[in-house]
Amino acid sequence: MHRYPLVMVSDNASIFTNEEFKYFCCTNGIKQKFLAPGHPATNGLAKLNVQTLKDKLKLMTSENLPIHLKVQRILFRYRATPLANGKSLAEMYLNRKIRIKLDSMFPYYEMTSEQKIKPRTRIIKVGERV
Repeated sequence: MHRYPLVMVSDNASIFTNEEFKYFCCTNGIKQKFLAPGHPATNGLAKLNVQTLKDKLKLMTSENLPIHLKVQRILFRYRATPLANGKSLAEMYLNRKIRIKLDSMFPYYEMTSEQKIKPRTRIIKVGERV
C-alpha cells in the first residue's frame, strides 16, 4: 500500500516553501525538513545519484527511445540490483523478487501440490496441550 511519507527532506527551493505546499504537507501529516542547498555533506548523495543517472543516459544515446522510457529502464535496473545485504531495493519494499531479463535464462520449475504442502510431523508428549 502506498502512503504519504512521514518526513520530506528538501532544499529551500521556492516550490517547497510556498504556502500552498506547506498547507498540503500539514493537511497530510507530512513533516518538512530543509537542508542547505550547497552544503556538500547534506547534498552529496543527491548529486552522486544525479551524476549516475546522467552517466547511464549517456550510455543509452544509441537507443532510440524517449527520455522517460530510458529513465524508467535505468530505475528498474537500479531497483533490481542487489545491495550489500544481498537484497534489492524492490525486494525489500515489495517483500518479493522482481523478474528481470536475466531471469529468463534460468529454467522455471513450478512446484507440484505435493511439494508445496510438506507434511510436518509433530511429537506430542503426554499431558501437553494440543
